[in-house]
Amino acid sequence: MLNVFDFDTATAYNERFCVIAAVSPQIMQWKLASYYPAGSSVEAATTQSRHHVSGQAESANVKRKDMKRLILILLLSWTMALVGQNYINVETDKFPGVEKMAVESFNSCCAKKGFHAIYYFDEKGNPIKSLSFFEKEHRCTYEYKFNEMGLLIEKTQTFSINRKGEIETTKFFYEFDSIGRVIRRTTDFCVENSARIKTDIYQDFNIFGTPQTIITEFGKLSWTIKKDYNSNNQAILIQRIQNDTIIISEECRYNEHGNLIYCQPKYLKENAKLLGRHLKNESGEYKYEYKYDKLNRWIEKYSVSGRKKLLLEKRTFYDRKKN
Repeated sequence: MLNVFDFDTATAYNERFCVIAAVSPQIMQWKLASYYPAGSSVEAATTQSRHHVSGQAESANVKRKDMKRLILILLLSWTMALVGQNYINVETDKFPGVEKMAVESFNSCCAKKGFHAIYYFDEKGNPIKSLSFFEKEHRCTYEYKFNEMGLLIEKTQTFSINRKGEIETTKFFYEFDSIGRVIRRTTDFCVENSARIKTDIYQDFNIFGTPQTIITEFGKLSWTIKKDYNSNNQAILIQRIQNDTIIISEECRYNEHGNLIYCQPKYLKENAKLLGRHLKNESGEYKYEYKYDKLNRWIEKYSVSGRKKLLLEKRTFYDRKKN
């Protein structure tokens, strides 16, 4: 089954969002169907509900509405996580001396319509808040809490799901072992649904304290992410495993600044067939180039294909004024 709920392996994120947006009706049907044991589709579930008493039918309708809302929240949350937060890894990246960072996205998927974000940092370089915008409208806000060790312990996401002023909240909670390694992340989608909680369990730590195995449980679904790292603690192989089968395998390479310059995801045949007509990159390879400022912070990111080079993202740093 195609998994769309992992936020940790989003390297070719813009292209993948195009895929998720295109196949979301199938995803919706799969998820809804899993909640009705006698039916293999939404239609079957609906037919089944007609043969129940009125109260049971009403309960089934409420359940379907709740599930549709949850799927919508997941897709929007996934979008914002990929487009709105891909610029930095808030769990590990530090920007000492930076007060604010503005980011603009270009030339890929929904970014053509105007995704941009603003990050605010504390004096230690930890992000304390970020705002994401779409078509000049403020759509999403993240707020971050760190402990005295500088470890992210809580993240709150609020976003507008439509233009009627409806706001949804998602909360992320982090747990650590005695030496400060994250061992669990709990995501609460804050909706009235039995599948509202997603849990990520981190295991098999390397010498840098980075987890090489992430086990995710979400409702009736579960999957595993396995990562191989190089001597610089950069993920060079990422595998997504479900039902003892490798669903996606991705190879990654980095430049001397530690930024991703190449990745190639390979899909299981069943998923490749489903996604085939939606994938624009036929080679499956994604290559990137960067432009840096005098402090070796990348300020422009490009997608490279043959002789073509497209600007994907632009970052502007506003350094904290010295007293």
